[in-house]
Amino acid sequence: MSGTRTTRLSICTLVVWLFAASVAWAQPEVITYTRPDGGVSVLVPAPACLADLQRPPGPLVAGYCPPLGLTRAQALEWVRQKDVPATASNVRLVDQATLPPREEVDAQGDPRPVRDAWRLAAGQIQIDRTVLGPSWRTLVQRLRLVMPETDRTRFAAWLDAVERAARAQDAAQLRALLGSLRTDAQRPAPAVLAEIERTFQVKGVAP
Repeated sequence: MSGTRTTRLSICTLVVWLFAASVAWAQPEVITYTRPDGGVSVLVPAPACLADLQRPPGPLVAGYCPPLGLTRAQALEWVRQKDVPATASNVRLVDQATLPPREEVDAQGDPRPVRDAWRLAAGQIQIDRTVLGPSWRTLVQRLRLVMPETDRTRFAAWLDAVERAARAQDAAQLRALLGSLRTDAQRPAPAVLAEIERTFQVKGVAP
């Protein structure tokens, strides 16, 4: 009889835990805060941890967090106090749906990461375009599209150098490479060179 009761209790406990876990997965809240450098960090509480924290108090058995019998709001506050650094400011609980995109599309239709430009302004996390970096990730891919095959072959070493400079975020070197192409005796045709210069400008490399 006691074995049957224990089995029933175990089943009930499992059902309660699964329900709590499903509720945790459905919740959209994340914790955001401003770092000392002005950037915004996003802390996503682990759904399994939130579910564990909301379970009735008891021994920790293969769980992420101790079962404390907390409400969801209390569980989120527990995570905030545990994981948000002391140097953080503007700590807020927000809906993930209100966060800005992590990528945008530039004028040539290529993806451009904007996550590092998130800033808190007027109570909202926004993209600060004054600190937005150039979209160099797709610079070489776009150059290969605008250059004819003969130019791609002739300037293969130049394209490799552009890619290295873009990966290194070296704006001065990129400008120097563009200047060297302009003065090359075998430089591309004027229309192609104009497209190459436009591509550099769109990607954030000043002439």
